[in-house]
Amino acid sequence: MRKFLLALSVFLLFVCVTPIFAQTESETGNIVIEFSRPNVEKVENALVVVFNKNKVLMWCKLYPVETKQSGICEIKADICTADGDIVKVVFPKENLIITDVALKKVLSSPTTTATSASESTPSPTLNPVYPREVDAVEAFAVVDKVSRVMIEDELVTKISCFYQGREAALVLEDGTTISTAPDAASDLAGSDATNLQKGDVIVFSTSLSGKIKSVNLIYRPEVKNIITSNKDFGENFEKLFSSNGVIAGNSGWAVLSYGKSSNAHTAYAFGVIQSKNDQSFTLFNKGGKESDSLDLSFEKGTVVYICDMTDGKELEISKASSIQRSAISKASYDDYGNITSWDEDGSYVYALARVIDGTVSDVVIYLY
Repeated sequence: MRKFLLALSVFLLFVCVTPIFAQTESETGNIVIEFSRPNVEKVENALVVVFNKNKVLMWCKLYPVETKQSGICEIKADICTADGDIVKVVFPKENLIITDVALKKVLSSPTTTATSASESTPSPTLNPVYPREVDAVEAFAVVDKVSRVMIEDELVTKISCFYQGREAALVLEDGTTISTAPDAASDLAGSDATNLQKGDVIVFSTSLSGKIKSVNLIYRPEVKNIITSNKDFGENFEKLFSSNGVIAGNSGWAVLSYGKSSNAHTAYAFGVIQSKNDQSFTLFNKGGKESDSLDLSFEKGTVVYICDMTDGKELEISKASSIQRSAISKASYDDYGNITSWDEDGSYVYALARVIDGTVSDVVIYLY
């Protein structure tokens, strides 16, 4: 029990699906969690942790506990649950986990009061760019480095990465392998997850202890310019980030096709950033046809990572305003806006974007 709570606490510090924020006693939510606990102090905070039916952490947040009569306690929480979800209340300071809880009722008018601001603000637990909690959970992570470190006298593998627009530190379960990999990096499928490296884009799931138990590789950066390569990456660059058109083993995620529209809730796209304005950027594939380009819109809150593949450059968290376009000479275009030739010495900027309901939620910008 103690080891579980310690591991959970470490995990929450780094990779909580929703960050912990200071709350006021006036905050209400859409679910009332009721449980029995004698001897609880009148003013005390507890963690509400939600796992789905596959035991994947979906929600975690600190809430105030309200003590009723006869040791009955209530937590008003802004959580969303589905059939089969497991809800637990955790008191970390006392090494106590309560699993016998009742989801009492739904409140009609959830409100939030911030401790440090006088104005009403959206819920701080979810980036507005993610329409649903599951969209936040399914966000990809960008690997910065993999290292071996000592935690509680145990030598473990730590993955330093960026996830949901913040830095995170993830611990691998021993023996974890890369479950799936794109066609262009198919040799990595089934290999040890310690083979991950800077710039890799992954999705992962965790065990109850908070350690990574499975990894799917979405993208492994090429070492050189892609657009001038003789390799066949597919018309939509799909071989770079999918295996036979399937992304990270998830058949529900679509590959955006150049020159076509998509109604998929979640889709991925890759390409050369040909142009960019205040609300969108345009991707070109190797064909270079203006009519087949992809126009991707973004929001102010779109999560942006900059990965400069030049030696010694650091992976960065950035903003949509910092997205750059490629430097393509005028001589490369014809009179109709098509790119007829790709200069070997051109300065190309690439983007791997996750698109939710037509808007970019997360994007990695690769510079060479």
